[in-house]
Amino acid sequence: MDKLDNMVRCEDQAERWREHIASLQRPATESEQRLKRLYDAIEAGVADLDDPALKERIVGLKVIRDQARADADRGASLARQPRP
Repeated sequence: MDKLDNMVRCEDQAERWREHIASLQRPATESEQRLKRLYDAIEAGVADLDDPALKERIVGLKVIRDQARADADRGASLARQPRP
């Protein structure tokens, strides 16, 4: 029964890692969607790319997206490492 318990614990831990990595990826996905909407608004002529506030918003969303991606990649890398 110890072997079965160990397998169940490993599966539980793997599921927790998957959920954690998904939570790290969520801000990247949300930022990417917001950027897409901003780009669509620019292309449609609704938003002006020369607007300093818009430029700041785009830069801020890119920072959030890139950091979230890096965090998720780091989490995925840690999840792949063997456990003692």
